[in-house]
Amino acid sequence: MAIVAAAGFGIVGLQQQQAATLELVMGVAAMSLAMQVRVPPRSATYFGLGVAIAAATPVYFIRESQTDLGATLVVMGLGTALGLIWTLLRSPMGSARSLLYQLTGMAVYVLVFAAILPLPVVQAIDEEWKVMVPLTIGAGTWLLIVRLGTRFERHRATGVDPFNRDFIDDVNVFVSLVGTGALLALTYRRLGPWAIGVAGLPFLFAQSAFGRFLRIKRTYRQTIRALARIPEVAGLGVDGHADRTARLASEVGYDLGLGRGELEDLEYAALMHDIGRITLTEPAILRVGYTDDDIARWGAEIISEAPSLSGVAELVRKLHEPYRKPGEQSDPGIPLISKVVRAASSYDHLIVERKLSPLQAVEVLHQGAAYDFDPTVIAALRRVLERRLAFHPTQA
Repeated sequence: MAIVAAAGFGIVGLQQQQAATLELVMGVAAMSLAMQVRVPPRSATYFGLGVAIAAATPVYFIRESQTDLGATLVVMGLGTALGLIWTLLRSPMGSARSLLYQLTGMAVYVLVFAAILPLPVVQAIDEEWKVMVPLTIGAGTWLLIVRLGTRFERHRATGVDPFNRDFIDDVNVFVSLVGTGALLALTYRRLGPWAIGVAGLPFLFAQSAFGRFLRIKRTYRQTIRALARIPEVAGLGVDGHADRTARLASEVGYDLGLGRGELEDLEYAALMHDIGRITLTEPAILRVGYTDDDIARWGAEIISEAPSLSGVAELVRKLHEPYRKPGEQSDPGIPLISKVVRAASSYDHLIVERKLSPLQAVEVLHQGAAYDFDPTVIAALRRVLERRLAFHPTQA
């Protein structure tokens, strides 16, 4: 349906466009090719180089005080249709609703740009700057539609607030792409094909930087996971407990609406929450005895040796403190991430060590909701397990 709709817009534009045929063909080809290049920001939303070409199209086709709406529709409509076909042939698409939000935002951007550019107040601005007003307003509307749409989809699935703190991650990438596209459009008429180098080099540098960032993050995560395995390999913990806890805790944190940065801290804290068990090789400690709180404290001391993980160390330090004390509604000093890791870790111990069923394990956690476990976290944990079909008879 998206392909048919995009192609339909392009065909409608053919009836009204005033551009040269070669310009249209090059624009359609550029749009379809650019859609194959993806740029992953730090959050869950992905934008492609097609954003840059889409942003450049109405800027490039400005004729006197108006943009050639017909030519813009041809390039963006037919180019998007061809790009989607190519993408579908190469790999499965993501969420259909997410694609709808992207296409809607793109269409609204074009309409807003075309409506604002001819306004007298815009035309009164210096020639070099007048295009920035419709570009900024249109692109801002585009981004807002995409974000509201994807957050609304997540809200439908999880019931959490559709706004979270990773919005700035999308803005950085989106603004970079829109700026690259606008620069390309403004310089192409004067420099010709050389403009591709002028506008393309900044994008290539940005793409390379994003790639290096993701590779570093993967190495960082792999290192932490390897460290988390030390107590398990030494026989001081249950094999696979850290990985299972991290996966479950991450799903619960997502359900509770944590932002991308918080989810990373949650994953690291879950992976390393038992790292303090390596101290159990000390005879003196074994003679005196220890508690779960001692293990969390020792683990926090080990983790804090890495300054970049000082925040994670504090999360681990508070892991086994009760979420509220007698007479209190809750203890605001206990981070939500610590509560989530504690619940996920306890659930895994109940399942693996005590051999309880998922339903029995959740009931045990519910019984501890008076002081030990936050009821909000346990409710989210139950929703995650229901989505996993953990309570299904065939999964018992």
